[in-house]
Order: sequence, then structure tokens, then C-alpha cells
Amino acid sequence: MKKGLLICFSTVLLLFLVSCRKNLENRMTGTWKLTSSYKKISTGVSETLTGYEAGYFRLENDGRAYYIEGADSMTGTWKTDKQYKGYYNNNTGFWETRHMRFLQLNLYNDSRFRPIEWRFDDFFLRQDGNSFRGEQYALGYDRYYEFRRY
Repeated sequence: MKKGLLICFSTVLLLFLVSCRKNLENRMTGTWKLTSSYKKISTGVSETLTGYEAGYFRLENDGRAYYIEGADSMTGTWKTDKQYKGYYNNNTGFWETRHMRFLQLNLYNDSRFRPIEWRFDDFFLRQDGNSFRGEQYALGYDRYYEFRRY
């Protein structure tokens, strides 16, 4: 009896966790525009240009990804998942660990663009689902990328 309840509970928990992951991926699918990127440094914030502000990113629900700018395009993959990771918090000056959601984006084109190999250590999909911020943590400065639905 107890073994049956344990198996039933484990199955329900597994289905719940898988559905939550899919829910996040489903919310991330669509077309996104990079609206700004900046890095935090010891003296404040420094705006940066990635070279990908003119086009848009398309994330498909099967893991395929595209970057389209005019007649040029790049193809590749994307994925998101949860992780428990340590990072250096530049605001406090200490190493910390916490649960984060990573987003990985890998796009390629034979010759026209350099490849995009972005791994955001953490990202935040805003409540309305129409924008998100990807964050890359590094010792001394952190990079932030703001995206909006296109």
C-alpha cells in the first residue's frame, strides 16, 4: 500500500515538474527583439552594442532558433532549464549560490555573421510575458540583455 502511494506521488510530482518546464518553454516561444544590452561595472552601467539590435530572434517550440535581419539569417538551437549555481555578486562583493533559470542560444551562418553563442546564467520572463532580461555573470562585471516581443 505504501509502495503504491509512493509510486503514485512520485508520478504526479514528475508530471508536475515536467509540465512546469514546458510551460516556461511555451511562454518563451515566439519572436523577440533585443532592445538593449549593458554591463554593470564598478563605476556604474555601460551600454554595449551586440550587432544584433537590428534583427529579431525567433524561438520555436521544438528547440529551433532563428535570427533574421533583412535578407540575412542565422539558424540554430535554444534551450532553457533550471540550475543551482554559484556566482560572484558584484553588488555585495560575495560569492553566492541560488536557483536560477538559464537560457542558451546557439545560432550560426556560414559567412555573413559571427556565431551567436549566448548562455544567460539567469533570465527573468516578466509577468506579462512580453519581455525578458538575460543575465551573464562575470567576476568584475555582469552583462544584461533586454528583449521584447516583436
